[in-house]
Amino acid sequence: MERGKEQGMVVMPQQNPLEQLQAKFKEVDNTFRGWLAKQSLPVEAAVVTTTSAAQGAAIGAFMGTLTNDVSSSLPTPQASLDLLSPKPHRPQSDHSVLFSRR
Repeated sequence: MERGKEQGMVVMPQQNPLEQLQAKFKEVDNTFRGWLAKQSLPVEAAVVTTTSAAQGAAIGAFMGTLTNDVSSSLPTPQASLDLLSPKPHRPQSDHSVLFSRR
């Protein structure tokens, strides 16, 4: 063992963990935007599309975990069923009114 050499620790002031996270996110975001600005238009479009799709999927998954399946507990409204039911037969006179020549 060598004597006379002491290992010191660098003491950094305490910083809020949220501020550290925000600073790191801002650094990554600036690096990504700088790299993206150097790319050609087709590459930029593909990367932006992919990141937007990933962001939408992540938000959708997160929102899906927050909500329960509420739709199964709600009664089906009758108005929507009326739209799907067959309509009564209309007489041929409606056709003649629509396409009559004056």
